[in-house]
Amino acid sequence: FISSIQGELDAEAEKMRISQQNLIEVNESVYTPDSDVTSPAINRNLIQKAGYLNLRNKTGLVTTTWERLYFFTQGGNLMCQPRGAVAGGLIQDLDNCSVMAVDCEDRRYCFQITTPTGKPGITLQAESKKEYEEWICAINNISRQIYLTDNPE
Repeated sequence: FISSIQGELDAEAEKMRISQQNLIEVNESVYTPDSDVTSPAINRNLIQKAGYLNLRNKTGLVTTTWERLYFFTQGGNLMCQPRGAVAGGLIQDLDNCSVMAVDCEDRRYCFQITTPTGKPGITLQAESKKEYEEWICAINNISRQIYLTDNPE
């Protein structure tokens, strides 16, 4: 009696082993793990940039709202095209502006554009680290390029 149960268990175990082996073989042909994702290359020489950014609007002394808008650079200016608008409008003349990363209490990838007079301009948030770094580089490059063409020394 015990030997017949042992025989059934062995047969069941063998079926299970074969079934597992089949699964492993199928899995190997189907599953391809993602390669280690290295951060995408950042282009630091941009003199034009376009894409969605979140614009910070101060609505009160301490309250702020963020609005997702389409921004682009054109002729040394930062432009914005609101949803549904036919054309973009001027947000900031980038001539001699500076741009720097800023800490926002509740957001990552924020940067601020400051006017040549030192007056803080607008605060924007990019959607990724790559976008954030490219926007900062592009605005710096545009500001410097305009500055260099205006002051040939």
